[in-house]
Amino acid sequence: THLGIAYSVAGQRQQAIRYHKQALVRDADLAPAHYNLGVEYFQMGRLDKAVASFEQAVKLDGEYQRAYMALGRAYQRQGKPEEMEKYLEKARQLQRLSLRKELSRSAMPWATGTPVKSDS
Repeated sequence: THLGIAYSVAGQRQQAIRYHKQALVRDADLAPAHYNLGVEYFQMGRLDKAVASFEQAVKLDGEYQRAYMALGRAYQRQGKPEEMEKYLEKARQLQRLSLRKELSRSAMPWATGTPVKSDS
């Protein structure tokens, strides 16, 4: 899927799709490959295929915040506001959860009384 991303950055969408599909032949449960494939389809205006790819990504990884966001945007482009809001809200929930986890980890030394080393 790294080659697919490289082709995508170069604007070679068909090649990118080819490599993302090859990654899925090797491992059909690779959520990032489904997401990346969806991004290509989205960029090409092939929204039905984009939605299917994003849905597969979130089915495989229920915490894939970027895939939920992309799914919401695809539904927005399709003129489906209820589906759009459902998936964008899920993306926002996951983003808040991720932020709370990160803040919890960064505050852990103080919360446990563990001394924090200074860089100076």
